[in-house]
Amino acid sequence: MSDPFEILRQELVSAAVRAQAPEQRRLALARGLRWSPRRSHPLAAVLAALVLAGSATAAVVSITSRSSAPLSGRVPGRPLRNPGRRFFNLEPGDSYRITVAPTLQAGTAALCTTIDYGAPPGRRGGGWGSGSCGRGYPTRAEPLFGDAGWTVYPHGRIPEGGAIEYILTGPEVAAVRVGAHMIVKARNQPGLPAGDRAVVFYLPAGSPVVLRSWLPQAAVRQQLQAGVQPLTLTPLNRSGQALATAPPGPPFHLPARFWERPQRQPRGGCTLAAPAGLRAVRGTVAYDLKAVPGVEGAALLSCVSTDYAIDGTTITAAVLLNAADLRSPPPAIFDTSAIPGAPGFVSHEASLLPAREAIAARREGNAWLVVEGGNSLVQRLTVLRELRIARIAVAGTRR
Repeated sequence: MSDPFEILRQELVSAAVRAQAPEQRRLALARGLRWSPRRSHPLAAVLAALVLAGSATAAVVSITSRSSAPLSGRVPGRPLRNPGRRFFNLEPGDSYRITVAPTLQAGTAALCTTIDYGAPPGRRGGGWGSGSCGRGYPTRAEPLFGDAGWTVYPHGRIPEGGAIEYILTGPEVAAVRVGAHMIVKARNQPGLPAGDRAVVFYLPAGSPVVLRSWLPQAAVRQQLQAGVQPLTLTPLNRSGQALATAPPGPPFHLPARFWERPQRQPRGGCTLAAPAGLRAVRGTVAYDLKAVPGVEGAALLSCVSTDYAIDGTTITAAVLLNAADLRSPPPAIFDTSAIPGAPGFVSHEASLLPAREAIAARREGNAWLVVEGGNSLVQRLTVLRELRIARIAVAGTRR
């Protein structure tokens, strides 16, 4: 058995049968959940009973999943009582895919994350999902990171169909405790910054929402029904002990300036050189280039981003540096692959959401030259071959 969702289901069932606590049974029945220790329980029923039971069973039940679910897979669970695609309502068998990409906005060392869903073959319904940009890379003080936004569920509870939740972690995190009774082991997976890990898990209908520490907690709590306690996240080390963390600080930003034609392009820490056929229309340049303090894992910092108008569309070009040490070669761009027939070039296909467009990139010195958007991979490669990095001036070095 290798399916992480099935492994988690079996462990939840086994733990629930061992507990057989009268208080847990009473609370489960009060919430309309099925309770029968003589047979297997669907993941939704068992996990909801354990998550919602609160502290009554904390001393009895200790649950640990063997590993996070993968970054792409299918939604588990039983058929819905009222099937039919509704926004933010998953159905069993739906596919999901979580993607992570560096932001190109100059002056930032941050990520765009998305989760896309699609109906399985044979069922009507198109793709949908959610995503956001702006959440920074992990640091020792803030080892958990991920989606920079949040989904607002009615009354602070997961709707019918459940929800796939994902958290990204730094290298020091071995597992994440969700609420009081569920521990999910962090997992190294392709598509993540090198050294970082993912925690992906399923919450059934009726579970409280997950309260991410880096989001404005006051705004999230306004969405919660009176008496609903959100599930908190606690990073754990390899010994199972909670890691000391600091309150979330402001996102890392270098001093930067935005410009747009007819303004002239300002001269910042990095400069792009383009042929006359590429018309720059707007962009952002960063000044006083400095490394991100305390950053962990493979992190990238953008020092210039420029939009070029070409053939009725727009392509964004950016220069990415090693966020931990600007003078060292940057780490690989995660979730990219080599382009056949184009040695030294890598790319990533577009996902369902506009927040994550297709990119192509090549190394130039101690930097990545990246382009995003456009009409096709051929167009992106054409622009990428015509651009070059004219200047990189790191703070503290002679220009």
